[in-house]
Parts: sequence; structure tokens; C-alpha cells
Amino acid sequence: MSSFRAVIRLILFMLWTVFMVSVQLVVKMFCKGRFIFFIPYLWHKSVCRIFGIHVDVMGCPIHDRQVMYVSNHVSYLDIPVLGGLIYGQFIAKKEVETWPVFGFLSKLQNTFFVDRSGEKVEQDYKGLSDEMDQKKNLILFPEGTSSNGLELLPFKSRFLSLVLERAQNVSIQPVTILLLHADTQAKRDEYAWYGDMELAPHLWNLAKGNGVSVRVMFHEPLEIDGEITRKELTNLSYEVIAKGLNNNTVSNNLE
Repeated sequence: MSSFRAVIRLILFMLWTVFMVSVQLVVKMFCKGRFIFFIPYLWHKSVCRIFGIHVDVMGCPIHDRQVMYVSNHVSYLDIPVLGGLIYGQFIAKKEVETWPVFGFLSKLQNTFFVDRSGEKVEQDYKGLSDEMDQKKNLILFPEGTSSNGLELLPFKSRFLSLVLERAQNVSIQPVTILLLHADTQAKRDEYAWYGDMELAPHLWNLAKGNGVSVRVMFHEPLEIDGEITRKELTNLSYEVIAKGLNNNTVSNNLE
């Protein structure tokens, strides 16, 4: 029964993806700006429904001004979870660009790929600066890689300077992604994807399962004044996200 469920979900995923890819290709021919994220937004929401990813939202994403969303990173599934809640351009490691299927979809939804080695940091920074000048919202995973859903890895701070340079016009909103009803690592691994896990078996297991529950916490935007440094802003973002992760993990385990 579980394998039959997985096959049905994967067929639905492929059919829906083919249709939405066709629409997005047309949209990109004629539209620019934030509207190019509308079709990916619909696609992401539907992907969550297809694979049984239940998303509980706390707080509200900023909509009335340009924003950089800064989130912890648990899985490739964070993309449809966040992409189905907000209009924004994801920042991803360059390796994602070469992934089968998902690399193509990432490019189609205007993901900005960065060289994680740092060898092209100036080029990446200039490219992201240009994207921000076009009034696009950015979605950043400052850990640089995904974790096991329980711990928060150190943050890399270089791209937060983009906001400091535009502090009068751009906000930073920390976001915490928390796995619900997952009191063991085996349960967390139904969603979490990290280390040397392979993508295809993980997606197959997700498709076979009864679904997973995720809480997304949109925290209050950070106060940015003229005195704060990039390091201080990085530490503040880390503390807010870590507090959301730790406090809600405790309450989740008590439910």
C-alpha cells in the first residue's frame, strides 16, 4: 500500500511539474520583477500537498517592504515549504544547479547559485546586489548546508552585508523551521536531509509515508541601526532562530 501511495504521489508530482514548467516558461518570456515568483509559489504549495507535508505557520512574513528572510536549513524540502508561503528568490549552493530535475526546477524559479568555496565571493556578491536592486526578496540559509533538524550549525555572514548597505529600505526577518511530532532522529529523518544522505531514496521514503508536519515561525524583523556590524547582525539572527528552535522543540516534546 505504501509503495502504491508513493507511485501515485510521484506521478502527480511529475504531471503537475510538467504543466507548471510550461506556464513558467511563458511567464518568464513576458514578465519580470516579483511576478515571476507567482507560478513557483503555486507549485511549491501543491508539492507540499502532494507529498503530505503539513505546514503550521506562526507569525507573519513581511509583505509591505523588501526583505531578506534568514532561515535555518533542514532539508531540500525547506524549498517547497518556504516557497509556498512567500515570494522570494532562494540563494543556494552552486552544486544544486547540477542536480537532476531539481537543478532545472531551481533555475526555472530564479534561484541564485553561489560558490560555497568562496572563490567567487565578489562575483556572487555583485550578482546578489543586482538582484536586490531589482527589489526582489531573498531567502538565505546562512548555515550553508542542512542539519539534522535538531541542531543549528554556525552561520556564514557575508551576504548579510547586502542588507546593511540598504538598511533604510530592506528588512531582515529570521525564520525558524521546526519538525513537529518528531521526538526521535528516525522520525526527524523523514523530513531532514543532511550529511551523505542520497536524494532519491529519501524522496521515495517521503512519498511512501503518512506525511510529515513542519512548523514555520516568522519572527519579528530585526532592528538594524547604523552602528550594528555584520558579525553582530549574524549573531543576532542566530540567537533568534536558535531560541525559536529550542523553545518549540521543548514544547513539542511535551505534547
